[in-house]
Amino acid sequence: MIAGLLRDPALRRDAERRRQAAAERRQALRLRARAEQTGEEADARLEQRRDQAARQRQQAKARAKARREQAARRRQQETRRAAKAEESRLEGSREAAERAEEVVNGRAQAEQLEALNAKTEALRERDKELTARDEAQRLRDATARAKA
Repeated sequence: MIAGLLRDPALRRDAERRRQAAAERRQALRLRARAEQTGEEADARLEQRRDQAARQRQQAKARAKARREQAARRRQQETRRAAKAEESRLEGSREAAERAEEVVNGRAQAEQLEALNAKTEALRERDKELTARDEAQRLRDATARAKA
């Protein structure tokens, strides 16, 4: 202003340089503030990404643990089911063996009964034969006494 009033070209150039320098300083301050804000925003985004990555890692660990536990439960269930099937199979085998033994014992008893029946019949036949011999001897003796 004073340079405008005085109309001194040197003062005018100096005033213009000062205005320009002040404008450049203001621009530099705005740029620094903007750079600082951009840096803070970038830091905040980086922190968010790190937090998100940490959460994702934690979630992945939890999912992996859940899968391992589920696999372990499936293995235990499969083992129990296999043991139950084995026990059932063994019980079936025992029952079949018992039935087979009963059949064998039944056959043995039937064979023993048949043998006893045959022996009884043989004894009856022998008894009849002995009775017939005794009767024949008695008749011979009676005939011999009657002749005498």
